[in-house]
Amino acid sequence: MKVSKSKDKKKLGLPSLNELQQALFVLKLEQKAGRLLKTHQIKKIRKEIARILTKQNQQKVAMKIEPKKEVQVEE
Repeated sequence: MKVSKSKDKKKLGLPSLNELQQALFVLKLEQKAGRLLKTHQIKKIRKEIARILTKQNQQKVAMKIEPKKEVQVEE
C-alpha cells in the first residue's frame, strides 16, 4: 500500500508551505512591533520555504522532461 507524500509529511511532523508562510508572516509582524526575541527564526523559515519551492520546481521540470513512452501495438 502506497502512502502519498503529503501523508508522509504529516506523519513526520513536517510543516506545509502554507504553515511556514503563515509563521513567517506572524514573525515579521512581531519584528515590526519590536516583540520578536528569536530573530534567527525568520531566516530559518525563509530557507525552509525556499527548499520546499525548489523541490516543487524540480519536480515540475522533471515531469516535463520525462520522455513519453510509446505503446507499440502488435498486429
